[in-house]
Amino acid sequence: MADLHTFLLIVVFSFQLPITSTQKPIFAVSDEWADSWSVQYQHNLDDLLQKLNNTNKAFEDSIEGEGPYEAYGFYLCRGDATDQICRSCVHNATSTIVNQCPTSTCALIAYDYCMHYNKIDI
Repeated sequence: MADLHTFLLIVVFSFQLPITSTQKPIFAVSDEWADSWSVQYQHNLDDLLQKLNNTNKAFEDSIEGEGPYEAYGFYLCRGDATDQICRSCVHNATSTIVNQCPTSTCALIAYDYCMHYNKIDI
């Protein structure tokens, strides 16, 4: 698990690509906790992604739920991105990550920015 966290942190802090709307995302998905997927976790994850999608900041981290059903998430927009580009990327990331990783309890999506959710706080 430490290797995944190291990989995620490297991607988050070193991913430097030009800002474009046609850029394809990179995914790193872990199904390590897939057996712990539940309706309550899904509800918390939906709330988390909606909260992250509705925040107007360059960086946001959040927790939804309690105990074994907690969902942690964050995004980070590049410092040279406009507010509009940041919001667009976060919106695209929240939509895409749900479609590409529908039952993963740990997922990362990276464009010029990063979105991550997990059952544990890194």
